[in-house]
Amino acid sequence: MDVQRMLVAVGLLDLTAVSGRWDRATADAVADFQRINELPADGVAGSRTVDLLLTRTAPRPAALRLAA
Repeated sequence: MDVQRMLVAVGLLDLTAVSGRWDRATADAVADFQRINELPADGVAGSRTVDLLLTRTAPRPAALRLAA
């Protein structure tokens, strides 16, 4: 899953902004995600940011979805 689609999945980027290119809207959404998750908000999708995005967008097992 690419960074833009992960940002859409967590509600920080509008689907219409998915372009496959790194742009200002993407960098701003990454910085917002970083601030929310208490990471340094530099707008760069480094390994810590991507790893955390992956945990936030990974499909949850059915048992966990039902319990939520």
